[in-house]
Amino acid sequence: MIIDSRYSETAMGVLYEELRAIGARREGRVRVNDYLSVLALGVVGAIYVGRVKVLRITNGHVYVESPEDNVITSSKYLCHWSSNADCKRAAAVLAAQWGNVDWDYLIDRARREGILDKLSEIRKAIEDGYGKDQGDRE
Repeated sequence: MIIDSRYSETAMGVLYEELRAIGARREGRVRVNDYLSVLALGVVGAIYVGRVKVLRITNGHVYVESPEDNVITSSKYLCHWSSNADCKRAAAVLAAQWGNVDWDYLIDRARREGILDKLSEIRKAIEDGYGKDQGDRE
């Protein structure tokens, strides 16, 4: 998530306070809450490259990554931080969005980011665990 507002510091403070209130803990660069089945939420900054959905909020916008870009972002942090939460998030997003994934875009972006091997590992784990393959659209 990217917060674009004149009051981004205030917005991030409110967000983090709300996450603390629901018992979300920090794991690496993300916040995790197992009880509510919220896997992870990370605020990544003020600049974004990739496909986004723009949500208008008071005095600004929130940019939400596409599923493909979310998988890439999580995989990059997984490679850099060895973050278990990022691995789970990449796999969960990819599995949940399996039938909606733009595979050409995802593979091309992974190749450009130098993480195609990591994406392939995650994809294989999902295929082995759920019996999915790229042709499945369920």
